[in-house]
Amino acid sequence: ATPTFSPVAGAIAFGTTVTITSSGADNIYYTTDGSTPTTGSTVYSTAVAINSALQIDLWGQVNAEMVGGVQIGSVGGQVDFVRGASRSPGGKSVIALLSTAGEGKYSRIVSRLDPGAPITTSRNELHYVVTEYGIADLRGKTLSQRARALAAVAHPDFRRELERAAGL
Repeated sequence: ATPTFSPVAGAIAFGTTVTITSSGADNIYYTTDGSTPTTGSTVYSTAVAINSALQIDLWGQVNAEMVGGVQIGSVGGQVDFVRGASRSPGGKSVIALLSTAGEGKYSRIVSRLDPGAPITTSRNELHYVVTEYGIADLRGKTLSQRARALAAVAHPDFRRELERAAGL
């Protein structure tokens, strides 16, 4: 049997639950380099937590709750799922988000979180950040390596500004 995905494909709105179901006899393959998985790719066999965010700063701190002092969402289960996946043998924590907001006016990868914004998920528990521009692997990286990786997956219009803010 083939795994079933919901939603099937395309852009996914903030807050949408994504599920993969399988009869248990199927292998689900994945990649972390943006390529299409094949039967030669890594088999999904450990915990993977995929969450979203409103902002991520260049250290990898996640704000999934407020923008400009306005409460947009709540913690929900993000911290529990991130921690569970991070501490699971071979587990991976993923924050997936579009690189901009406000029809491209604002970068969601920022040099610093908005004043007063909560840190929903700490930088120490984040593994991957995924945008439409790529994947930043943050686990085990120094602060400058994190900043470089996050700037690389930011929208191209904001990359130089982020690099400058990080002193890169």
